[in-house]
Amino acid sequence: MTLGIISNPDRKSLERVKGFGIGEVEFDINIGWDIPKFQSEIPEIKKNLQELGLTLSSIGRWGPDKVTADGKLIEEEIEISKILIDATAELGGKVFMTGCNKQESHTLYQAFTHAIEYFRILNDYAKEKGVRCAIYNCDWNNFIHSPAQWDIILPEVEGLGIKFDPSHAYYRNDDVLQQIVDYGQYFAHVHAKGGLKSNGQRVDDPPVGLGTLDYAPIMAALYAKGYQGSVSLEPHSPVWQGELGEAGIRYSKAYLEKLIF
Repeated sequence: MTLGIISNPDRKSLERVKGFGIGEVEFDINIGWDIPKFQSEIPEIKKNLQELGLTLSSIGRWGPDKVTADGKLIEEEIEISKILIDATAELGGKVFMTGCNKQESHTLYQAFTHAIEYFRILNDYAKEKGVRCAIYNCDWNNFIHSPAQWDIILPEVEGLGIKFDPSHAYYRNDDVLQQIVDYGQYFAHVHAKGGLKSNGQRVDDPPVGLGTLDYAPIMAALYAKGYQGSVSLEPHSPVWQGELGEAGIRYSKAYLEKLIF
């Protein structure tokens, strides 16, 4: 396994990653991002990665609708995802992460039919580019996030992977370790952020190694399933900002480095 962190793609952000002593980055080009601008900056990003000795693990896109209320795939989003898959390949990354929304007006059958069509298109395109397409298990405008949906989607889209964030399963009160045991063979990318619950309710996302979400057995389960990909830090807490946030990243890095062999 390798240790990385989510970062913006600009030079200053990449220099910050280098300052933490982390050698790998993930870019999340989410809803609202200026896609033409990002596309135009790819040569500069590639140059900066090379100069700083950093590697790209993955690119993801969270948030936008992929399916309209009248049941049509949004072609603009498909084209944006293809641009990001191209960027992943050009920058040396291995994984593209995405999700699919369910419209309230759609039945589950309709929603799954649209999602399968959408993932097949991107999965086939990613394969051509040498990139693995993966569904993120976050529920941000995405209903394909848990075993009940994976069991339907994964057999229908050969080679499609899962981007797994233990904290999402944890906050849904799912069995985190059982999901790794049952689906770890599909994992293409892993996020790492701490989880803190009290009385079954989410309190905060502290640094990895703090809180009530125990990463030692999580990492052991990933080893048991033969996972060899990236573990990408996701500093996510509104509490851990500024100097405290910087300390939290260093703490998470030191904690996970003891578990990555």
